[in-house]
Amino acid sequence: MKQGDLPNALSPEESAALLTMSDSFIQEAVHMSRHFIGCSPVDPTRWKRVAHMRDLTMYKERRARWRLGSKRKLGSRLADHDYVDDSANLLPATLMIGTFPGDLESVMFGLQSSTEDATRLRASYLGDNLVDEKLLAEPLESPSYEDPLRSCTLRWRGLRNGTTAARVASGKIFSSRMMETVYIESTGITHLGTGERVGYELLQSVEVPGFGGFSKNGRPQAVISYCYVYRQPSPDVMEVFMLGSTSRDGVLLGGALAKMHSLHRVVRCAERKKLAWLLNSSQPTLANPKA
Repeated sequence: MKQGDLPNALSPEESAALLTMSDSFIQEAVHMSRHFIGCSPVDPTRWKRVAHMRDLTMYKERRARWRLGSKRKLGSRLADHDYVDDSANLLPATLMIGTFPGDLESVMFGLQSSTEDATRLRASYLGDNLVDEKLLAEPLESPSYEDPLRSCTLRWRGLRNGTTAARVASGKIFSSRMMETVYIESTGITHLGTGERVGYELLQSVEVPGFGGFSKNGRPQAVISYCYVYRQPSPDVMEVFMLGSTSRDGVLLGGALAKMHSLHRVVRCAERKKLAWLLNSSQPTLANPKA
């Protein structure tokens, strides 16, 4: 496979393996989010606050870092004494908790993007750090009548290292160096053990054999792994829990900062997507000239 060739035909075994992997990360993150229901306080000796906006707060792990390629699941990073001492290939952890206006269905509809056009539309509404993005295969799962908010896709993304150039508590400003990653994006709604419905949004890097990316300039490869969990504790109030890590310091924090600044626009994004759908569906056609 040449650089830039699209692996547009995954085998059933490959698709099943990717779905199993993504579901595993999602369930682990949903399980760990229960410890922060009600935006419970975090341990200040472990987590350093690096950003705050409205009712959302972001933290960075003070000293716990993992080796790149660790097989541990994303959520188990919150377990006590899970530290390693390694000066190379480190994965810094980032945590975000807080509340923002919205309802579960609107938030998840606003976040869903199972096509490239929908991805660009979402990015324009939310101010995403999107440079370029391509779907690398047919969706692993698409929205359906039975589960209209479920989507799972394999993607390539060109991104910037902290596009927001936001200054955080440490005073560091992230650069805009171009990078790329191949990852799974999975969104949908699942249930807690209590039966409560919660939304999830997973972005997890994966390896695609033979695919070398689209860049001719050899962009650095970013390995990302993070999951957002959304719950609605009361009418028009959403709680969010995010845990993530990356192989490129600044990529995750910069992207998460951009996401933190855009969450209050997710419901507006959903409303505009609904309006766009209504306008498109009402356009006159040869079969229905009076539509």
